[in-house]
Amino acid sequence: MNEEVQEHLQVIRTLMERVALYRRALAPVFLASGALGLAGAAGGWFLRLADVRLFAGWWLGIAVVASILSVILVRRQAWQAREPFWTPPARRMAQAVLPALTAGLAVTWFLTQSGIPAGLAEASLVVAWHLSYGLALLTAGFFAPRGVRRLGMVFFGVALGMGLIEIGLGWMPEPRLQHGVMGATFGVVHLLAAAWLRVTEPANGL
Repeated sequence: MNEEVQEHLQVIRTLMERVALYRRALAPVFLASGALGLAGAAGGWFLRLADVRLFAGWWLGIAVVASILSVILVRRQAWQAREPFWTPPARRMAQAVLPALTAGLAVTWFLTQSGIPAGLAEASLVVAWHLSYGLALLTAGFFAPRGVRRLGMVFFGVALGMGLIEIGLGWMPEPRLQHGVMGATFGVVHLLAAAWLRVTEPANGL
């Protein structure tokens, strides 16, 4: 029991020491994610990717590229600060976000295989992705600056709002326009978060 308590104290101490490092790493991560979100929206629109499987495959590919680029950026920040990368807090964060992201992938597989009518399937995917990502950020926020939780609340709120509008009220954009919805959130919101981090760099927290 004593060893477990000491481990938790060490994790808390490490997190407090790393807040500034995490905060510096988040700005380029959000900037890259936002740029990829806008590029993905533009590409999906001009390529007319309206089929649910093409829609899902396109955005999952964007998410994979964004994830790889984020890991590279964070690893680079840690190397420049002469800090280890795969620390106990980093492992705990990865374990915390895994359930929400796995649920998002499971819902994606179900919606692409279930034969749900076009339009409803894409709308459901967009809601599910925002919900999954929002929950992942909310859980990651326990191991990162508080701004991560705020961003998670934004995506969670957007998911609930879209669910009420698109599914509850029976109105939803056509499948092609869902790329614009993705660009407005995963693109613009991430860019705004990156800009906020840059502007408030001297402050403690997002």
